[in-house]
Amino acid sequence: YNDLGEGNAVATYRLLGFLGRDGQSHWRPNQPWSNGYGGWNMKDVDLLMDEARTNSGNQSETKFQAMIFRISHGWIPLELITETKLNETLTLAHELFGVETMIFTTIPFSNNIQTQQEYFEMKQVNRMIKNFCLAYRQSNGNRRVGVRHVMVLDLYQLIHSLMEANAMALGYNISESFWYWMERLTQYPQKAGVRASIAHVCAAPKPEVSAPRCHNQNSFSLDGMHYCMPTIGGR
Repeated sequence: YNDLGEGNAVATYRLLGFLGRDGQSHWRPNQPWSNGYGGWNMKDVDLLMDEARTNSGNQSETKFQAMIFRISHGWIPLELITETKLNETLTLAHELFGVETMIFTTIPFSNNIQTQQEYFEMKQVNRMIKNFCLAYRQSNGNRRVGVRHVMVLDLYQLIHSLMEANAMALGYNISESFWYWMERLTQYPQKAGVRASIAHVCAAPKPEVSAPRCHNQNSFSLDGMHYCMPTIGGR
C-alpha cells in the first residue's frame, strides 16, 4: 500500500490465480488454489481497505477505482483461463475493493511456452481475453453499478515486439523462421524447471544453442519469466 496523498493510493495484492469464491481462505505462499483460482483471505482484504479508509479520511465511500489484473500463466494453465473466470474476477473485485474499472493483461511469451502448440494456445487465450473485454464494453456501456469499464493491457504484444527486435539484433532472420524463440539455453535459469529462450533473455553476442547461459543478458527480461521494470515499465 502506498499513500499518494489527497485520498489517493496504489496497492499491490499478490494472487497466483483468478479471484473467485473458490479461493477464499485457501491462501498459500507461491501455491495457487485448485481450478485456476488464487488463494486469498478476507482478513487481508479488510486490513487493506481499513488502511485505505484511514488514509483517505472517508470511512464510508473508500474504494479502489481501478484494478490491473495480471493473469499469471505458469501458475494458471492455459486451459483454465476462461471467460467464466474473467467474469467472476471482475465481479468479486468490485464486491471486495469497489473496483469500477478492470484492466486484464494478455499472456506474454515466457519460459512456460515451450512448444508450437503451446504458442498457438497462448494466442487463442489472448484473443479470448480481448473479445471478452470488447463484448463487456459493448453490452455494459451504460452500466451504473458494478464494474463499468473493462480494458486490455496487451502485455503479449509489448514483449513480442521487444523479443523480435532483440532476435534481429542477435542475428536471427525472423522473416524466414517464426520459431526462432525455440532455441534455448541448456541451463539458465537454473531455479526454474524450464529453460530460457535465447532471443528472449540474451544480448549480443549470440550464444550457441548448446550454451548453458548468455554471454550477456538483455535489459528487458531477467530470466524469461520476470521483466526489468526500469526498462519497460514506462512502456
